[in-house]
Amino acid sequence: MKKLKYTLLFFLSLFLFSACADETPSSKQSGTITEKTRPDGLQAGLNIINTTTATFVLDDQDIDGNHSDSAHVLGSFNNWKQSDSNRMYWDSTNKCWWLTVTGLDPSAEYTYQYHMFTASGKVDIADPYSTKVSDPNDKYISSTTYPNLISFPSQSNGICSTFATKSDTYDWKVTNFSIKNQNDLRICELLLRDFTGDNNGIGNIADATNKLDYLKTLGINAVELMPVQEFGGNESWGYNPDFFFALDKVYGTTNEYKQFVDACHQRGLAVIMDVVYNQATDDFPYCKLYWDSTHSHPSSKSLWFNAVAPHSSLAYFDDFNHSSKCVQNYIIRNLKYMMSEFKVDGFRFDFAKGFTQTVSTSDATLSAYDASRIAILKTYSDAVHSANPNAAVILELFGGTTEEQELAKDNMKLWRNMNYNYCQSAMGYPSSSNFTYLYSGASDMPGSSVVSYMESHDEERAAYKQETWGVSSIKGNVSEEMKQLSANTCFFLTVPGPKMIWMFEEMGYDVSKGSDTSKRPNHWEYLNDADRAGLHDVYMKLNTLRTNNPELFSDAATFSWKVGDTDWSTGRFITLASSDGNKHLVVAGNFDASTNTLNVAFPHTGIWYDYLNGNQTVTISSATENIAFPMHTAKVYVDFDASSTATQ
Repeated sequence: MKKLKYTLLFFLSLFLFSACADETPSSKQSGTITEKTRPDGLQAGLNIINTTTATFVLDDQDIDGNHSDSAHVLGSFNNWKQSDSNRMYWDSTNKCWWLTVTGLDPSAEYTYQYHMFTASGKVDIADPYSTKVSDPNDKYISSTTYPNLISFPSQSNGICSTFATKSDTYDWKVTNFSIKNQNDLRICELLLRDFTGDNNGIGNIADATNKLDYLKTLGINAVELMPVQEFGGNESWGYNPDFFFALDKVYGTTNEYKQFVDACHQRGLAVIMDVVYNQATDDFPYCKLYWDSTHSHPSSKSLWFNAVAPHSSLAYFDDFNHSSKCVQNYIIRNLKYMMSEFKVDGFRFDFAKGFTQTVSTSDATLSAYDASRIAILKTYSDAVHSANPNAAVILELFGGTTEEQELAKDNMKLWRNMNYNYCQSAMGYPSSSNFTYLYSGASDMPGSSVVSYMESHDEERAAYKQETWGVSSIKGNVSEEMKQLSANTCFFLTVPGPKMIWMFEEMGYDVSKGSDTSKRPNHWEYLNDADRAGLHDVYMKLNTLRTNNPELFSDAATFSWKVGDTDWSTGRFITLASSDGNKHLVVAGNFDASTNTLNVAFPHTGIWYDYLNGNQTVTISSATENIAFPMHTAKVYVDFDASSTATQ
């Protein structure tokens, strides 16, 4: 009896083992791997073969060449049920899983995930090449912003991918737009979340499209969108990306993004995407697939991510390993996709300094010359320019001059932060208000290689600092605040080279950037205030002057200035001359808190025009003129009739 009892227990255990096989995270229980070469002409991600057929391809390899034990495609097309029919084939040559699914409905939108069995357990991931995902947070997206959004499937384990075999098409109105002159880019940095809509909700891409005439009239010629690739949550600056081929639904539909770009191009505006390739959140599929659950960070075996960022003190999310070819290939494909699918005209690379495996303990050590980082950035830049030679590649690097020089010579532009200096002058403090670093020629950089700015998403608003810490003649006096900001602008937009403004900077936006990235109100009503509207007009007129007289602002123009930390009572000055000597410009400014008589030097005598003051004529009878300037004011003089360009 004892022998029979043990025999029965043995067979009962075999039965239970078999019954639970699909619940156990082991390749042995999940079935035998079938090796089969994927069809030619396919790439990683979803491949639409025809309106009823699609092939799914998932790359899978760790640093040792190992892969998951098995993979299934589960989705709404197979009721999310694991079976032998949705088990993926393994291609050992291409290091990928793949499966072709037939019988799809062309009118349907489907959801799906890859159901993986790995050595460390079971994991469900979305497609890393998803062009649209379904997220539990989607239920909070307004139906006005995104109508008929597919419901998040209850069977999905986390974010899943979506697709339709017959997708919406977009009929482009402009097909051949190109940036005319990268050296005269005048960029508006835009956060869609806060740019439009009421201040209780999130702005969207459709409302931003309706504001493009305003931006065009302001005189900018490029829009830089803060990150719009799918990010975690619904309310964000976008620097927490989790899917790079999908644009975030919180701002609108795919076609609305295309309409925005098309509408920009119709108005002569370039579109530059702020892209975040230094990091991704834990929801990025290749984070989840190669994850160290014990330590809650990417596995040390990952080909994609560093387990711990080499610059860990500066890392916020999971850090990409840019020395990895699979990472480089992914990013290059993504860059080219954004240019081909959405016709964007360039990219601003966030935290480009982090594109290195060199270990550093501080920003100072990370800023040291790094040949490996230069090679990586050149790889990405070359890929962009191979697809579009006129595309803009802008780096947030803030590195050493030698490295920035080398990158600039390879047709990349570098961010140049002038916020502190211009905020000092805005508040009325001469100390540390030297503007010299604004001009690329002052730092031995190639001409027009720096994109300079007074404000950006990362920097405090000058008007807020005026209201909070300004000198007595400025603080609390909106009229004087706007005059001082206008003087700043006169010594910013008249300097040759690309420029960037932060949205609403032109109306003296005075809401603090704060210490968090939560929503900030827009104040379009500020334009109803005469003093703020006056600041706006200075931006508009100076941008128009640049548009209509590019020869004055080119690298070939003769440029000189006096803008150091000097006694403000003697004034600040800029002199510009076109290379042919036919046009001249003189800027003079009194940033002081009292009226001062400035000794203004003019290149020649005769008739000049006070450009910002209705283009009034001024007779200059000597090489220098003593001119009285009220406090906090600047004037722009030109020696040609610019009346047709003084207003738009």
